[in-house]
Amino acid sequence: MLGLWPLSFRLVAVLVPAILTAQSATLRVRVIDKVTNQPLPNAEVMDRVDGTRRFTNEAGEAELPRGRRELVLRVRQLGFQFVDRTIGADVDTASFEMTRCSVDFRLTGLKPGDLPRRLEGYTTFRSPTPFIVVPDTTTAMWWRRNVPQSASWGNADAVQRIALKEVTFLRKIPPAFQWLPR
Repeated sequence: MLGLWPLSFRLVAVLVPAILTAQSATLRVRVIDKVTNQPLPNAEVMDRVDGTRRFTNEAGEAELPRGRRELVLRVRQLGFQFVDRTIGADVDTASFEMTRCSVDFRLTGLKPGDLPRRLEGYTTFRSPTPFIVVPDTTTAMWWRRNVPQSASWGNADAVQRIALKEVTFLRKIPPAFQWLPR
């Protein structure tokens, strides 16, 4: 029995570092909607140091290679506020809760007591590539009057529309925008 002990000890000594290395070789990331707790498929998970990118699967999960270093991650998904976080080298799973972005309408120049009784707003977007979303038009309409009993709101009292006139890119023009004048 004594002769087998050094052999089994050597086997354990060889396997333990291999298991630890395998555990730290990847980071599992889970991305969910903060309000619904539902997984977010197709969210982009990016290592901001080396540029490695992965997309989450239908379960809202992705795996990133990491070695034995901490990761500086950015997680983003269309319609949600991006999240930046540094993940320590000893962490093997990280969860990100994403918050939806909202469109903010501000009504200016209203007289006191002239506040809207009803307000509707719509924004349309252009998405030439999966990573670029550009607001196209924003329309706000509001009613200053109260709706009479047993009647519909009818046409709005005021409508404001803002349309995109020009797109300027800071770096390269994406392939879908090659038709733009330079």
